[in-house]
Amino acid sequence: MEKCRFEFDFIGIQNYTREVVQHSYFIPYIRAKIIEAPKRKVNTTLMDWEVYPPSIYEMIRKYNEYCTMPNLIITENGAAFRDTFSKGKIKDKKRKKFLKDYLEQVLKAKNEGLNVHGYFV
Repeated sequence: MEKCRFEFDFIGIQNYTREVVQHSYFIPYIRAKIIEAPKRKVNTTLMDWEVYPPSIYEMIRKYNEYCTMPNLIITENGAAFRDTFSKGKIKDKKRKKFLKDYLEQVLKAKNEGLNVHGYFV
């Protein structure tokens, strides 16, 4: 085990959505089930994933609680929305809003002094 130990240069995280769960007697071991986003009537992507920008801030904050936290790099974040063409161009308002809202949460974390480097792919 001593030979397996090493220090991380960074931790890469991917953030797309959040899941909401509730207790369930009928699911063995975990005793919980996901309440799907469409059933909760929240804003969703084409994949029915909830659009919840605070999730990226909450994840950054949680990782920063570790006392030996290396650089935290956001390696993936994004959303699928239906593309609509108008005059040969794609109107991409939902995706632009998605990225703006998530980047605002990353900026909130940086302004609080949390360790995060954003490389949105």
